[in-house]
Amino acid sequence: MIKHLLFLIGVLISGLGLFFVLMYLNLLTAGYSFLKIVKLISRCFECYLFLIGILIIIIGRTKK
Repeated sequence: MIKHLLFLIGVLISGLGLFFVLMYLNLLTAGYSFLKIVKLISRCFECYLFLIGILIIIIGRTKK
């Protein structure tokens, strides 16, 4: 039961983080350079949600 809950929470959190990454990548069409976008994404906590969600999914899959 806990495996399924961790998997669901991980998918939701990583989906939210991926949403923010894609929103920031849309700034490329506004004239921002790629390096500025990478710096912006690396400093925003919302974009780290994608990595946190992936880690939760991995923990949920390996838990017995």
